[in-house]
Amino acid sequence: MIRDKTMNDLQDAADATANAAQSVLRDGTETAQNLAGKVRADAHALGETLVEGANDLAAEVTTRVKDVVAAAGDMASQKVEAAKDTVAEEGHRLAKTLRSAATDRGDGLQARALDAVAGGVETVANNVRARGMPALFADVQTFARRNPGAFVAGAAVVGFALARFMRSGASSGDGKSWEDRT
Repeated sequence: MIRDKTMNDLQDAADATANAAQSVLRDGTETAQNLAGKVRADAHALGETLVEGANDLAAEVTTRVKDVVAAAGDMASQKVEAAKDTVAEEGHRLAKTLRSAATDRGDGLQARALDAVAGGVETVANNVRARGMPALFADVQTFARRNPGAFVAGAAVVGFALARFMRSGASSGDGKSWEDRT
């Protein structure tokens, strides 16, 4: 009997231990599931926060790049305007010098050619001042495409006239070379 009672007590103790182990296992599983759910929720929230932060950063970078591009465009426009005015002024000076050289040559062919070139330079300088360099370059490209022979001939005449002008300026005796004048 004692033996049966001890066996029963051992069986009861084993059953109680198994029940306790199952209860601990259920509690551990439930705790692990709850913890896993919390970790998933926290990871999801962190992911959303990172995506929002990346979107905000991208928007900020885009805004700053647009600002930099706009500032660079404004600066380029200012530089083009300054260059446009400089080119126009130099054109007017060159036309004046060419007309003076034409007057010094009298009524010959050279004088008329210099006067014609001076008129062309004056027209270009006025166009540069009034319309700007991009429009002028577009006009020159259009003219060159439509009249390639006339364009090449005109470029040769302008090159010849500039070479003569620079050569006469270099030997004018005022002590300044062409580089010193520019």
